[in-house]
Amino acid sequence: MNAIKKWILAVQIENRWKKIGNNRRKMGALLENGEPYSSPALVRLDGETALLGYQARQMERRYRELMGESLVSA
Repeated sequence: MNAIKKWILAVQIENRWKKIGNNRRKMGALLENGEPYSSPALVRLDGETALLGYQARQMERRYRELMGESLVSA
């Protein structure tokens, strides 16, 4: 069961980092097209990216905890 939890968590972490990369590309494209830094689109993407980064880091911490537990119990 622990292996399934780790796999699901790893997939969720990877998806968050992919979304962060996509958001960064979108923000870069908007800036290249002359979008002001305070535009609603950039502010929304920045906020979403910050939240995704926070979530990814929390999940990574949990993943490391699960890995430590599995190493101890092995």
